[in-house]
Amino acid sequence: MLRSISFFLFLVLLLALPTNAQSPHPNALNVPTGIDSKFRSDPEKNLTEFVNTILKGITSDEEKIRILHDWTAVNIRYDVEGYFGNSKIVYNTFDVIKTGKSVCEGYCNVLELLLTTAGIENKKVPGYARGYGFDIFAGNEKFESNHAWTAVKLNGEWELIDVTWNSGFIDGIRFVPNYSLGYFLISPEKFVYTHFPENSEWQLISPPHSFEEFSNMPYLSDRFFALGLDLINKPARILDAGAEFKLDITIPKDILIMAKLEDLDGNSYDKATITQRVGEKGTVYIVFPKKGNFILTLFAKHKDETGSYSGVADFGLKASAGSDAKFPMLFKKFMEFGCRLISPLTKPFKMGPDQMVDFEFYAPVEEVGVECDELITMLTKNTAGNFAGKVKITSYPVRVFMKIGDRLQFFCSWE
Repeated sequence: MLRSISFFLFLVLLLALPTNAQSPHPNALNVPTGIDSKFRSDPEKNLTEFVNTILKGITSDEEKIRILHDWTAVNIRYDVEGYFGNSKIVYNTFDVIKTGKSVCEGYCNVLELLLTTAGIENKKVPGYARGYGFDIFAGNEKFESNHAWTAVKLNGEWELIDVTWNSGFIDGIRFVPNYSLGYFLISPEKFVYTHFPENSEWQLISPPHSFEEFSNMPYLSDRFFALGLDLINKPARILDAGAEFKLDITIPKDILIMAKLEDLDGNSYDKATITQRVGEKGTVYIVFPKKGNFILTLFAKHKDETGSYSGVADFGLKASAGSDAKFPMLFKKFMEFGCRLISPLTKPFKMGPDQMVDFEFYAPVEEVGVECDELITMLTKNTAGNFAGKVKITSYPVRVFMKIGDRLQFFCSWE
């Protein structure tokens, strides 16, 4: 049955982008050349010797599972050509090892063989998975098996692994190897955001979710949990909103996060979102430019991580009205210093020779001011520890700065 499964969605393969800094276990990378080549050429004959060699000196079941998972994730490539019908997909376990490519079923077959040979109880779990190509507004999801993953028994408890998703991702029509532990021994409570087994017993949670409940959950990638993010109010996949909306999430102090708003035609809207935090409680604020359906995507990374942000979550938002409100442009220092806007959040501002606007900000510095039309207004600290004051607004841009030593550092600007 899994053979027909494979043709259905298995670009479900991998939404994650290449941002992990994890490395495979050395035993999975440094298999003696002779042992490795013998196993690849005749895996059935050389299976026991290969497993004994790769696990030599390893006593921990968890480490054994990790090594066998890592070898599979590194040495099997996702067969994109086969998925698109341009070649025959290999499913037989020994043939997958020989050719080094397959789809989800093949990955699971190889891992099952290696684990079983090592004496570790395991089970291939068929089911439905969200991933590449998942459409929030496509209507109610229908349960149809399109994927397979692995359950392993460790210390008397079943744990979940998706070795296919840990092997890499699909970029257009090519497979890009990108080893990860994002879906390795992941908790069932997190795994269920993207994987729904045919047999509800293999959700490993009590009580198990119905498929309707699963369908109403937002899409959260493995990176969402790996970075320590969490949803505070457990929102649904599609949320009703007015002309504005806010989403509360837990954001660890060393994690940077940003958001993007797009309509269903793929148009993105500049200055329609802003993310702020108090301690580890974060809030994403959204203003909608028009009535209609939108997709909110969250991006995140560790503050010390180089490179771009990873997409970690998607939410569908139904706006019942639009607004001309816009958030300011935030500069790097805003996020690095943990600054926070309290008032105003959005423009347009009321303007005029006698029009004063109340400004209030938090910044962990000694001086904060506002620049407008080449005039500078310094704000003063109030009893709440925030910088506040009235500012005359006559034109744009309106920029907020903080003084660090002898330098003025702008951290947000309404253009």
